[in-house]
Amino acid sequence: MKIVTALLFSIFASSAQSAICPILSTPSYGTKDAIFTACSNITIDAPADLVYKILTDFDSYHEWNTFVVNVELLSTPPYQVGSRMRFTDANLFPLFNTTSDEIITSLSPENTTAVWRYDIPTPALILAEHVSQLTSLGESQSFYNSWETYYRAASLLVDITLQEKLISAFEQQGKDLKQRAESLQTTKA
Repeated sequence: MKIVTALLFSIFASSAQSAICPILSTPSYGTKDAIFTACSNITIDAPADLVYKILTDFDSYHEWNTFVVNVELLSTPPYQVGSRMRFTDANLFPLFNTTSDEIITSLSPENTTAVWRYDIPTPALILAEHVSQLTSLGESQSFYNSWETYYRAASLLVDITLQEKLISAFEQQGKDLKQRAESLQTTKA
């Protein structure tokens, strides 16, 4: 599955320029009622397990991530499946940051995959789930796939107003993750 997803990303998305993504499945919701997917990918010159550790060290996002500039744990520590988090996102709207409450639905160090979904009190209107997946390309290189699929009728409004900004933000987040991982890989060498 990871290789198929990596191939889809190679065809439909690029870290160098924004691209419209195909509808991609998520573990909780599949593709039923999906409206759109925002996605990005990038090759990182660092091992997948190191990149995964950075990606799931939510308390350190403020140190490297220019899109999700803060993560607040709303549940009892540690971060684990079922944990509730509040993301503070920058650059979606001019002049102010936004927040979104999320629930971790999967953390798999062995598959270097992390998944969380939007936690909204009105799930009949909008659902979203984010998948971050790393594929090892050898001892010192990995391929980062990131996508978030939006579901239900209210997602049409997000699609119309924010799709390009979301894709751009995911691409920047991938570049930020690459920079962080490669800088840590260089200091280890």
